[in-house]
Amino acid sequence: MLARYTLFALVIFLSNLTYAQQYAVSTVAGTTTDGFVNDTGAAARFARPCGVGIDKGFIYVGDRDNNSIRKINTLTHEVTTLAGDGSAGLANDTGSAARFNFVHATAIDSAGNIYVGDTYNSTVRKVTPAGSVSTLAGNGSSGYSNATGTAAQFSQFRSLDVDRAGNVFVADFYNHCIRKVTPQGVASTLAGSPSNVGFINATGSAAAFYLPHGICVDTFGNVYVAEVGNNCIRKINPAGLVTTFAGSGTVGLLDATGLQAQFAHPTGLAADLQGNIFVADQGNNAIRKITPAGNVTTIAGDGTNGYRDSIIGIRAWFNAPAYVSVDNATGIVYVGDEFNNCVRQLTPVAITAKFNVSDSTICAGTGITFSDLSEHNATGWQWIFAGGTPGTSSAKNPTINYNRAGSFDVTLIASNAQGSDTLTKTGYIVVAPGPSAGIITASADTICSGSSLQLTDSGSTGSIQWQSSANGTLFGNTTGDTAVTLNISAVSNTTYYRVLANNNCGIDSSATLKVVVNRLPVGVINSTDTVICSGDSAPVCLFTSFAAYLWNTGDTTGCTTAKAAGGYWVTVTDDNNCSAVSNHWNISVFPVPSVSILVQGDTIASFNATAYQWYAGDSLIAGATSAVYIANQTGDYSVQITDTNGCKTTSNDVSIIINNILNTAQEELLQVYPNPNTTGIWQLLVNDELISSKLELFDMQGRVVFQSQIQNAKSEIKSAEAGGIYILQLTSGNTTITRRLVRF
Repeated sequence: MLARYTLFALVIFLSNLTYAQQYAVSTVAGTTTDGFVNDTGAAARFARPCGVGIDKGFIYVGDRDNNSIRKINTLTHEVTTLAGDGSAGLANDTGSAARFNFVHATAIDSAGNIYVGDTYNSTVRKVTPAGSVSTLAGNGSSGYSNATGTAAQFSQFRSLDVDRAGNVFVADFYNHCIRKVTPQGVASTLAGSPSNVGFINATGSAAAFYLPHGICVDTFGNVYVAEVGNNCIRKINPAGLVTTFAGSGTVGLLDATGLQAQFAHPTGLAADLQGNIFVADQGNNAIRKITPAGNVTTIAGDGTNGYRDSIIGIRAWFNAPAYVSVDNATGIVYVGDEFNNCVRQLTPVAITAKFNVSDSTICAGTGITFSDLSEHNATGWQWIFAGGTPGTSSAKNPTINYNRAGSFDVTLIASNAQGSDTLTKTGYIVVAPGPSAGIITASADTICSGSSLQLTDSGSTGSIQWQSSANGTLFGNTTGDTAVTLNISAVSNTTYYRVLANNNCGIDSSATLKVVVNRLPVGVINSTDTVICSGDSAPVCLFTSFAAYLWNTGDTTGCTTAKAAGGYWVTVTDDNNCSAVSNHWNISVFPVPSVSILVQGDTIASFNATAYQWYAGDSLIAGATSAVYIANQTGDYSVQITDTNGCKTTSNDVSIIINNILNTAQEELLQVYPNPNTTGIWQLLVNDELISSKLELFDMQGRVVFQSQIQNAKSEIKSAEAGGIYILQLTSGNTTITRRLVRF
């Protein structure tokens, strides 16, 4: 059978397998060497054994290439031949006189009759327990015909099964449909049609199959079909509705639920009384199990093609397992291991009771959960707990309370359908006593925050933990011995201390010890100045008063005088004799600015300051706050400037002598604005008689920095020169007019 699927390449991943009930795999009879020998166990020989029907302690084997029905005693493993002699043919007779041609599946009815899928004869044969062979349906010719007895036709079907009423269900391989044969030999089609090949779930002939191979009937009348063409397991309910029970249709070895699972050319099926379906997954060299809910697991084989028995089912190897059957009395699954030429059995492994807890040492009054770790699919539990409440339980993972100290035994009786096992752990649970806190004392009952405090404990048992509280709320902790030194940084006026004794069974607290913790004084410097100019000073003072002061300057009052750049702070002491350092107040000192006066005739100027104030002698000139001032009388002049840091300085006096004053007539001939300015651009308004006059702009060194000719009554002067004083000169004939221009 396997030869037909050798073109399929399978990649098997053990990580895709899940396991439930464990099975041990062993060989009932035969070896990997083929032959036709009746003997016991490994001395017997088969040639491609397929069907493995089980009834009343005997396995009935469809020995395919030996064209015979073999019989194995499940106790002694003795192999005999029930019908056929190895010759191919179609003959109804008794024992060795009967003939078959390429037999596959075997199924057994309630009377012990064996039904045989006689593949190349395309017939359903019936063998009595005495070995008498007859034909129930089919005539030796391959075809498709629903009729009675030899008038019916099938097409080289492989598998069949029989229900409780004696009806035989046939997976008609090359007709791609499911047939039913009554005990009277009347053949009909249950689902599918030879003309409708595919993968369609529907009712009756509307459904489609592709090479249906294995078939079985459960106790509820449901028919299950293994399709090698669609790589899935189909289900037909008693009403004829076809659904997909398990398998995605994709070749693979994947344990999952329903349509998520994967198979590789499944060929044989068997159902137990609980509705579990066992699958000979031939392409995967594995035996699979499907629960009534559709959960697929691998119970034997790991995908490796070979021959190996193992007490751990998934470590066993098969070579194209073709058919399976299950003994409902023992739970043993029998396998026709076709290309290993032997019959294998999967025996449910006896249960082993095991359990544990996360921690077997607990405290009185504590509940603990026991975890069942029993091996081989436990289904029942009976616990006995000495000293526990409750004292017994039938839960899988019970939670038990222990209310007194001591050591206690625990017993588990785990069971399943194969039997039970008992495990007792003596003195397993140890219940420890609780902790006890002692008495604490302190080195002082009143301290300042930030000071050290010595706490001493006496009489505590277990590990010691110190805790402090403010207003009844616990915070912080220090793990120590019977004495501990703490650095107190509390901000409340009273702190309570206690010791906590802990031995993993809880915490016991001592009486609290009251310690008054005085707050540290808070000195806040509140000065108005952060910057002074060189030579100035500023007071630096505290916002509040205290019992004592000590400034870093040496002053001992509430204020000190800042005369130099740097930080200023004070250590303050309050009425509780608690001391603390204030915030730092930083003073910056800026140098006084330098000042000079530029003189040009009656025009005086000073630059590079943010504010100016001009003086005539010792008198302030009202409104003279620009960088340039034009004197209107002879005398001494000075200027006080202020820089960007707010520092001020006054220049030396300069003497100004006024020789003449611009007459009004010339003023009306020429007006210049804005003057002074910061852009170097001046606007000129001239009288008509000055139009066409020559315009020249001189710097203080007498250089011409701009020149043009007046074309209109309104003109513009642009100079790229730096700030300073310039002389504007207009010449028209014998008339010359000058102006002093200032650019900051």
